[in-house]
Amino acid sequence: MHRRWQSGLVVALLVATGPLAGACTVFFAFDGKVAMAGDNEDWADPNTQMWFVPPTKDHYGIVYFGFGKGEYPKGGIARRKLQIPGGDITRINPQDLYGLPQAGMNDKGLFFGGAATEPVKAPRRPGKKRYDGQLEDRILRNCATVEEALKLIEPYEFNLVQGHWLFADKTGDSFIIEAGDVILRKKGKYQVITNFLQSRVEPNRRTCPRYKLVTETLSDEKALSADLVRSLLKATAMKSTQYSTVFNLSRGEVSIYRRGDFHRVAKVNLKAELRKGERAVKIGSLFER
Repeated sequence: MHRRWQSGLVVALLVATGPLAGACTVFFAFDGKVAMAGDNEDWADPNTQMWFVPPTKDHYGIVYFGFGKGEYPKGGIARRKLQIPGGDITRINPQDLYGLPQAGMNDKGLFFGGAATEPVKAPRRPGKKRYDGQLEDRILRNCATVEEALKLIEPYEFNLVQGHWLFADKTGDSFIIEAGDVILRKKGKYQVITNFLQSRVEPNRRTCPRYKLVTETLSDEKALSADLVRSLLKATAMKSTQYSTVFNLSRGEVSIYRRGDFHRVAKVNLKAELRKGERAVKIGSLFER
């Protein structure tokens, strides 16, 4: 283990005692052979679930992760608009998040995950249309690659007023879309999001310990593995981390960890699970005896 990694781990463990309830750490990396993503979902509500949207002749199959009590949202995703009281994400009624995916992957290896940031007041964009629904869901249903996703969303406003999404595919491509419809393409072999808008913070002023730990480690490592992703999730987990997921986009597999316990894992093969039909599963039930 590198000294740099050890130092970062200590910082991350210290930060994990902090009060931020909606933190979240999401990252994607590609080493030329394997494409993998990691997601720590941090929130106050322990009711978490995953659900499956089987493929049809018109759309791809998907596994989604988010909040809920094991209740399948009608049509595969909740259609309500999320209201953020006073621009403060910590004041959201927990049940308002049920059925709204926080991360997911389709059966073509396209991934997305999101994290909270400060709110943004963005003016309407001339020539852009509003989309009546969740664009991230439309992307995963209809796109196999990042390039297809960018082409799909080009005519629309993404309607983000707070936070950002990271999209990535198994070819190694990725992009971040921020509140205010700012798009950041991947320039190296990885992209990382935590809780600040990178378009508004110069690289030398990015002080988030979780962001620094993940970016420094991925910069140093040449080979990508599920164990490396798991280790980064463990190092950046907080008291509010409800579940952690390792996505292997190349193989269509997900490893799931719960509440900071990285010794017990539940594994999902997406294509095999999609054959079982639509359903929602409590994440907690995956770890019952």
